[in-house]
Amino acid sequence: MMCSIAACRCTHGAAATSVTSTALRAGAAIVVRRKFSVREFWKDVARHRISIFQYIGEICRYLLNQPVRAGEREHSLRCMLGAGLSPDSWQRWLERFGPIQVFEGWGATEANGRR
Repeated sequence: MMCSIAACRCTHGAAATSVTSTALRAGAAIVVRRKFSVREFWKDVARHRISIFQYIGEICRYLLNQPVRAGEREHSLRCMLGAGLSPDSWQRWLERFGPIQVFEGWGATEANGRR
């Protein structure tokens, strides 16, 4: 599992709790970079055989704005989860990088808890 929110030094709720607890429960490894790198993202995915990616929408847009490269659909990602991925970026992501399950939770931490 890769946590792209590492720039927040795992103080962001998603990085500190959901990624860590999910990986611990599943017995999985977590890849955390000191600083997010657009140029190194796909190399990291390949190097560490990452299958799950925790994102914030802006990071996906950064990756989509990179020049198209050969073999982009040949990767180990099977699932990504996060918040802030616009419908347009979501569609572009799937078209460009292939069929990946996306679990979008926009507004999940902004709820007021009322029934």
